Amino acid sequence: MKRLGVIGYGGRIRGMLATIDTFGTNATVLAVIDPAESSLRLRFPEKLGNVAFYDDVDAMLDGAELDGVLIG
Repeated sequence: MKRLGVIGYGGRIRGMLATIDTFGTNATVLAVIDPAESSLRLRFPEKLGNVAFYDDVDAMLDGAELDGVLIG
């Protein structure tokens, strides 16, 4: 499994994640930085229910064991 972090969980990133899923890479988003955490959790509970949200990049990179980061 590839562990991903996301900076800015907007439409572009959601499209990229959907494309990544089609390749069967077994990638999972584990960490997100986005100021709209509450509304995103309400809109995408199946995708973001267990995802950790962070307030800054250094905290995310230090706190989550990630294989890669997508920037939206």
